[in-house]
Amino acid sequence: MTTIVELPSLPTIDENRLARDVEAWLAFETATATATGHDIVWCPHWATEIVVNNVDSLRTLISALSAGEFAGLKRRGSSGPWAQVRAFEDRGDLVGGWPFELHKHRWTLGVPDGVWKLIGDQSSDVAAHLWNWVAACAAPAEQPQPTTRPRAGQGYW
Repeated sequence: MTTIVELPSLPTIDENRLARDVEAWLAFETATATATGHDIVWCPHWATEIVVNNVDSLRTLISALSAGEFAGLKRRGSSGPWAQVRAFEDRGDLVGGWPFELHKHRWTLGVPDGVWKLIGDQSSDVAAHLWNWVAACAAPAEQPQPTTRPRAGQGYW
């Protein structure tokens, strides 16, 4: 005769604890990916990738952008912080320089909350902002709050 063995009852899931555990795991994975050295890459026109080893190399690449050209900076294999910069613009009476954006994570449509749209007059300063943002997710010091939505005429692109 066959008998059915009584199965133990299934434990209930604490959704709040599960969410905290997943959040902690994601934070660990992000920190580990950053610490293990996914290459930081320069992407002219977002078409190719050139490994960048330090902020001085990045400054040279930014300075070499020709009028109308743009490039991005990201950590290969990450959807985390990334940035893009456009060639120096002489804007007459307006502030001239290298327009750049700092983004928290990958996105597809529109400009999401939390994006910095800035312009720098020194390629070394712009390079430092981009490098600090992508390499360490360090927000620019003494800069305005990130945009929530660009206003008409605000963008540099």
